[in-house]
Amino acid sequence: MESLTQRAKKWFGFSAKMSVQPSIEVIKETESTRTVPVKLDGQEYKIQIQAAMLDLYFSSGKFGQAELMLLYDPMSGLFGWDFTQLRDLDGKFSADSKEMVLVHRRKLMSDDLAYIESTLDIFLDISYIYLSKTQLIFLSLPDRNIWFREFSERSATLGEARQQVLAFLEKQLDKIEKITVDWRREIGLWGNIMDSHFFHEQKKWGRGNHPSPFGEKLVARITDMNFHEGQWQILMGSTNNRRTTLILDEDFQLLEVNGDGALKK
Repeated sequence: MESLTQRAKKWFGFSAKMSVQPSIEVIKETESTRTVPVKLDGQEYKIQIQAAMLDLYFSSGKFGQAELMLLYDPMSGLFGWDFTQLRDLDGKFSADSKEMVLVHRRKLMSDDLAYIESTLDIFLDISYIYLSKTQLIFLSLPDRNIWFREFSERSATLGEARQQVLAFLEKQLDKIEKITVDWRREIGLWGNIMDSHFFHEQKKWGRGNHPSPFGEKLVARITDMNFHEGQWQILMGSTNNRRTTLILDEDFQLLEVNGDGALKK
């Protein structure tokens, strides 16, 4: 298996040539595909999710890496995706590094596949996937804001869907290098919108279950989503059986917050 350092060195040698063709390569050893349950018309249904790491070769001669999450419904052909560019040890995106450095999170892992499996676990833990006959939406709750993306594109196979996504991303490489693209949309829940205690609880440690000096952990999750009479409803759950419902218009603009997470007036 070719290491990240070997791939970077190969690229740096190649980038010294007069002309560089920007491209994206899937690191084959990192591919991981799973089947995950979703709801369709109230019934449990199965779709595929595939994760992989990408090598990014920029026209400037710089080298970067990213994670790609691909969601695919075999029955309808609907697919969606998420792209995350990795950061280096200085907190910069790898595309801005003068030389290729291993990402801090990857240094904690024994190999690429272990890293991507862990990343996939985290993605599934904080995300909710909505599927209808015409639309696929995924929502993620990494903190107190919901990030989401909507998709209506279709493809005959998972492999063809990935090729479509990679072809699109290759056309965006100059923007990706400059960090000027973010395809996610946001539902902001900060400020005077929701009770912060609904989202987090203090970490504990020791036999006495003392408050930890290492901050809080996220305990809120998105549990359901539906569309009814021109409005979206997003249901959220937290510890101690607490429940909150977000009401949004067709364009995902927040209208109401009801339940345990709503700020008491």
